[in-house]
Amino acid sequence: MNTNRKHAGDPLMDKDSIVPTLQEMAGRVPTGYFMPIGLTNGPDQGIGTAGHDAIVNLTKPDAVNVRMRAEFGSSYAEVRRYLVTDGLRVAGLEATLEDRQNIEDDIPPASLRVAPGGGNPAHLNDAGRRVTAAFLNERIRARGWVTVGEEKAASETVAFSTPNPSTKGQSMRVSVTVTSAAQTQSETPTGKIQFVVNGKPYGSPMTLKANGTLLSPQSSRLGVGTHFIRAEYSGDAIFGPSNSSFTHEVTAAP
Repeated sequence: MNTNRKHAGDPLMDKDSIVPTLQEMAGRVPTGYFMPIGLTNGPDQGIGTAGHDAIVNLTKPDAVNVRMRAEFGSSYAEVRRYLVTDGLRVAGLEATLEDRQNIEDDIPPASLRVAPGGGNPAHLNDAGRRVTAAFLNERIRARGWVTVGEEKAASETVAFSTPNPSTKGQSMRVSVTVTSAAQTQSETPTGKIQFVVNGKPYGSPMTLKANGTLLSPQSSRLGVGTHFIRAEYSGDAIFGPSNSSFTHEVTAAP
């Protein structure tokens, strides 16, 4: 992704497409389990350059990383700045003259970027990737994404909407069924379902019936277009969480 210029008129390759694309990606995974990583800048994108302004300048609200932080909040991983301030220490490397100049210019140091044989000078080498992995490992564990303890039985969630497609103003509802994925458990999953529409929670969590099913209330609030819907099962004392995603189309009323 070249942040310095437009890409021959192709909006899909322009920097302005990054945050909307990440928003769509976030809508396809369980809520709270998406961690976008900020862009890094190369040696020609130091303080005062157009490239630096386009990526990280905090006084530029349209800078890519600034927009990412504003959109994703605590889920956003500011790896780039960590590479500048702590990267060499974590990697166990002594700063070279070039590294020191890079750090002064708010650029990840060359010792973490330039791979043997060259390549894109903004991309990380093995040392830079190890620092990034260590940084993300700490954040992932701090958020509780990695748990240690007794493994729960796998659950399987299936969800779909009817009617699909629906017309603008027409009521639709979502059916959800949660079962044991291995079909070896005599128990039926209990717990709650949270609906997520286009990446944002929709309503409050709803409790499954005793048979592991749920039928949402009727709704006609969705606008014309394609909507990404996900049903997230919370898990219980026996079963782990699972989710089911699908698209729902709303067409204009005739």
